[in-house]
This record gives sequence, structure tokens and C-alpha cells, in this order.
Amino acid sequence: QRDGPRRPPRGDPGDRPGTRRVDRPPDLRRRHHRRGESARGPAHDRRTPGGSGDGFFENGLTVEDDITLDFDTTMRFEENLYIKNGATLTIKPGNRLHFGSGDSLYVEPGGKIIAQGTEDEFIFFDDQSQLGAGWPGIVIEGDGSNLEHVIVQHAGFAVDGGLRQPALEIRAQNITVEDAGIRYNEYTGIKADETPSGTASSFTLRSSTIFENGQSGYGRGIDARKTVATIRNTEVRDHDNGEIGGVGVHFGYGSSSPAF
Repeated sequence: QRDGPRRPPRGDPGDRPGTRRVDRPPDLRRRHHRRGESARGPAHDRRTPGGSGDGFFENGLTVEDDITLDFDTTMRFEENLYIKNGATLTIKPGNRLHFGSGDSLYVEPGGKIIAQGTEDEFIFFDDQSQLGAGWPGIVIEGDGSNLEHVIVQHAGFAVDGGLRQPALEIRAQNITVEDAGIRYNEYTGIKADETPSGTASSFTLRSSTIFENGQSGYGRGIDARKTVATIRNTEVRDHDNGEIGGVGVHFGYGSSSPAF
């Protein structure tokens, strides 16, 4: 085992317990999408929205075709980021995606996200304030998605009248999470459950650190329900679950053949 990613991501305060980022991103060059506008282009157009400056999506973004997001550093979303059936969203190393209060990243069945950072340039998924949970998190219902060298933090905003939202919710098959840090989230770090069709999900978690989740007093590192999980070379620690103490890995109803 090792303590998460091999080295602290560039520009990140590191793996110090209790550390929260307090710096603010620079003023953003606004890149507006008209309400209802999507990122769909011609079938041959694998566009790369980005360029100099940071990205601002006032009305969120709906991805309906294969595109790559590549801004200098930061992308801000004031509404949800949707990846639709048949579309793949690729995110380049070093980018930061910051979500507003109540806004999340949702990969629909048939959609896919490929977020592959590097050892020196992690990809961040974060709350806009970078101080506490203001966004629900990531929901993946599209098979084959890949998160590598990523940080998911400050998620778990309570939705639907108090529903506890995990930072990363997996409801798909063949999901890979590698060299990741899932940290400082209000509730559970990773939750895996059945797919929308009712079959068991499946995921592989490698070389990652899941730590200091449950900031609200209710947290599990990994909550595996109806899923097939493979977990290797991963540390799960320091979760707060109120009076009963933290729970590292929980295999609930329907979980099948966990491999460590």
C-alpha cells in the first residue's frame, strides 16, 4: 500500500489531513453557452472547446457527440454537465472542473467519460468555493468510463430533501478508477450499486487513496452494494461516521465476489 497518488498533484496542498484549499481561481474569461445549447456538432467534428484562459459554462453543458475539453486550467459549471448516450467526453491532464451549488456531472447510460491525468498533472473535480460541499458529485451510468490521476473532493451536497450523495456513484460496468484521491467529501467517497437496467455494476479501483470522507458525520470510504468490485493497492482511511465511528469498506446486499 501507499498513501494515495505517488506525489502531490501540482498546485495542490498535498495529502495533509484536514487541509482545505483556500485559494481562488483567477477571474474567468466567460465562455457562454445559450440556454439549451449543447456541445453537439457534425458527426465528423471531434471538437476541442478550450484555448487560452479558463472556461465558464453559465448554463452547464450537454455533450451529445465526442468532444475533448482542454482549457488552460479551470472550467466552471453553473448548471449540470451531462454526457448523453453515444457521446464520449475526454478531459485533458491538468484541467480543473469546478461545480456550483447543486450542480453535478452525470454520465447517462451509453455515455462515457475519459479523464486521464498524469502523475504531474492531475484532473480535479471540485466545488467552486474549494472550501466545502456545494456540489453533489459524479454519477456514472455509462459503461467503460475511466478516471485516472484524478482528485474528487468537497462533494456530497445533500439533495432531494436530505438524500446523502456520494462523491462518486458508479452504476455501470467496467469502470476503472486508478491513481485517484477521493477526499474531504461530506458523505461516502465511492458508492457502487446496480445499473439502471437492474444488473450488477462492476468496477476496478487501483493505487488510490480514499480518505477523510464523512465531513458531515456520516461517511463510508467505499459502499459496495449490487456490484462486482476489484480493489488493489488502495488505502481507505480516516472516515467519520458519527457516534459509531468511520466505516472503511462496506459490502452490502447484492455485492458479489469482492477481490482485494
